[in-house]
Amino acid sequence: MESGIEKFEKLPESKRKRVMNAAVEVFGRYDYSYASTELIATKAKISKSLLFFYFGNKSKLYMYTLQFIASTIISGVVDDKLAATDDFFEAISYAARRKVAVISEFPALLDFAVKAFYPQGQGEKVQGQLDAYMENSISTLPQQYFTGVNWGKFRDDVDPKEILSMLVWMTDGYIHERQRMGKAIDIDGIMTEFGKWCAMYKRIAYKEEYL
Repeated sequence: MESGIEKFEKLPESKRKRVMNAAVEVFGRYDYSYASTELIATKAKISKSLLFFYFGNKSKLYMYTLQFIASTIISGVVDDKLAATDDFFEAISYAARRKVAVISEFPALLDFAVKAFYPQGQGEKVQGQLDAYMENSISTLPQQYFTGVNWGKFRDDVDPKEILSMLVWMTDGYIHERQRMGKAIDIDGIMTEFGKWCAMYKRIAYKEEYL
């Protein structure tokens, strides 16, 4: 017997996108505890009972929405040019620019992603799932984005995964600081700083002949 999610995934693409866009908007605007499934259903133009038939409960809808966003970003970022880029820092900068382009097409996506990446206050029902999901996502980044990278450019005493983690942490810190000061997330500002960090770490991490 087909599950509700299997039935959902057989719906016409336009209807699936309408439901996902509604979920992204509402979960992006409100913390998990205050995000109304009734509002999501209304924006998706379906009944609340049908929404629960597809997803079972609110937390399953949330995690499905997160996975939908992740797959949307990956499909928008990974292309032939990225696969053919053998320099780690060029690849990660290209992937970041592509990700910004994807986010710009879905205004609510950034708000959702920030709430998901910083799950404090999202409620016990999803916080543990989010922590595990984010940890796994970071660990699988190399397999998703850097298939063509020549890891031999790195010095023998440098672990590329540690460089990747530090870039993630610095971006994390930048966003946290903006939030602490009550400022909006500035994508252009992040990209400018990210370029500086990549240049700095390249000088630190690469063998001299690749600088």
